[in-house]
Amino acid sequence: MILIIRLLRNRITIIYQILIDLFVYFLLIVIFNKFEKIEVINYINIYIWIFLSFIFDRYHLREYKYKLLLNYFFKTIFIYSILLMINISSINIILILTIHLICSLFIQPTYIKLNYKDIVKVKKWITNDNRLIQLYKSKSFSFRNHKIYLFDKNSNYDYSNYCGFILDNSASNYESIKIILNKNKTLKSFFSLNWCEIYLESLPLDFISSSILCNNLNEINYINNIKLFSSTKRLFEYIFSLILIICSLPLIAFFAILIYFQDGIPIFYSQVRTGIDKTNIRIFKIRSMRNNSEVDGPQWSKKDDPRITFIGKLIRKNRIDELPQLISVIKGDLSLIGPRPERPEIDQILKKDIFLYDKRYSVKPGITGWAQVNYPYGASLDDALIKQSYDLYYVKNFSFALDFIIFLKTIRLIFNRRGAIPIGNE
Repeated sequence: MILIIRLLRNRITIIYQILIDLFVYFLLIVIFNKFEKIEVINYINIYIWIFLSFIFDRYHLREYKYKLLLNYFFKTIFIYSILLMINISSINIILILTIHLICSLFIQPTYIKLNYKDIVKVKKWITNDNRLIQLYKSKSFSFRNHKIYLFDKNSNYDYSNYCGFILDNSASNYESIKIILNKNKTLKSFFSLNWCEIYLESLPLDFISSSILCNNLNEINYINNIKLFSSTKRLFEYIFSLILIICSLPLIAFFAILIYFQDGIPIFYSQVRTGIDKTNIRIFKIRSMRNNSEVDGPQWSKKDDPRITFIGKLIRKNRIDELPQLISVIKGDLSLIGPRPERPEIDQILKKDIFLYDKRYSVKPGITGWAQVNYPYGASLDDALIKQSYDLYYVKNFSFALDFIIFLKTIRLIFNRRGAIPIGNE
C-alpha cells in the first residue's frame, strides 16, 4: 500500500486529469440517460479514452503554451475520432462523446493554467551528502522539480523555502542538522537512499550497502509475497502472451518476408541469456542485424550501428523484433515484465564492476522492465550502472502495482517510438 501511494503521488497531475475526465464523462451519461440504466459501452468508452490519452501523452500537458496546447488539442480530437468510429451507430453516445470532447478541450488546459505554479513548483532540499550532490549534477536520473543544495552550517537559510533535509548520517555535521530539524518541525528528513527510492524511484548504487538490500530481500513477508505474486503473474502472462503471439503472426510473417529479400536467411535467431537464479535460458528474436555481425564476439549495440539493416532499424524502433520472445514467456523462461536479461558473456564483465549485480536475477527477467521505461537503450558500462539502480528498485518493490505502471509506460514508449535507440557509443 505504501508503494502504491508513492507511485500515485509522483504522478498526481496525471491522476487529477484522469479524475476530471471520469467526472465529466459520467456526469454526461447520467444526464443523457436520465438516471436510467447506463449501457456497458459507456463504461468501455471512458476506459478506452483514458487508456489512449495516457498512451499518446495527452495527460502530459504541463505548461500553458501555444505549441503544447495545439498538440494537446490535436491528440484530444484524434482520440475522439477513434471512439467516434467505434460508436458510429449510436446517436446518444456520439452526443456524449462530442460534449465530452468540447469539455476536455477547455477544462483540463484551464486546470493546468490555474495550477501551473503548483505543477512546476521547485521543491528545494538541503543535504549534507556530497554523493547526492554529485548524482544531482550528473543528470543521470530525472530529479523532476527537485533541487538539491549542499548544506553549509555558516549560511543563514530561510527554512520556510525548503522541503527538508536529505541526510548522510556518517557526515560530520549530522548532529547540527538534527538540532535544526528539532527547531523547524515542518521540515521533512530522509536518509539519502530512502529519498532516492521515494522521489527518484530508483536505488542508486553509491547509497546501498549490501546488508540493507539483502536483509530486505530475505524477510519472510517479502519471500511469501514474491511467491504469491509470481504464481498469479505467471497465469496472466501465459494467457496474454498466447493471445498476443497468435494475433501478431501476420505481422511477424510480413517482416520475415522483407528480411528475407533484404538480407536472406536466417529470419530468426536465438541467444542464450541469464534467467532467474542465474540459470541459462534461450530467447528468440527477429533478426535485425546483418549476418555474421558478431564475428569478433558479443558487443553492445551502438548509436547508428552499421550492423543493423534497414528493416532491422524499423522493427527495432517499433519493438517488433521482440515479439518472438513471447515464446519464452509461454515456456516460463521469461516474464513479460522484469529486469532485462543479459548474455552470460556480458554478465561476467558487468558483475566485476557493478555492485550487487546478481540481485537482478532474484526475480524472473522480462521483455521489458523498470529500467527500460525510465532510461533509454544503454550502450556502455555507465548506462548499465544506472539501469542496475532501477532493476534493484524493481526487485525490492516487486508488485502488481509496479508491473501495471511498467506495462502502461511500455505501451506508451512503443506507440511514441521512444527508448529503442542507444544514447551513445560504448
